[in-house]
Amino acid sequence: MRYELNVLHCPLSALHVAEDPRFPPGSTAYTARIDTQLPPFHSVTVIRSNTAFDFTDLDALDGAPYIIAVQERLILFKNLVSRNVHRLRVGALFGYEEEVSENHPDVRF
Repeated sequence: MRYELNVLHCPLSALHVAEDPRFPPGSTAYTARIDTQLPPFHSVTVIRSNTAFDFTDLDALDGAPYIIAVQERLILFKNLVSRNVHRLRVGALFGYEEEVSENHPDVRF
């Protein structure tokens, strides 16, 4: 696998701790306060592929969070709660030939 798409989550509470005006960034008090906190970022999902991702987006579809990744004419939708993955192959446009294969063995979830 040559490409890896990592989706991370950071709760707003972790950002509020880091931006507390009582502890100026770079000060000893700031460093001591940050060092007592749990790591702010948590992995939500990882998508690995041999093909580069042309575009990625986080969105809510029907109230559920999704990561959407585009690779040429393949669009991947991954539900971040159920982990279900849907693939959509966009048809040929403007005279391009339609691809025959619907298999995508180079993408792993």
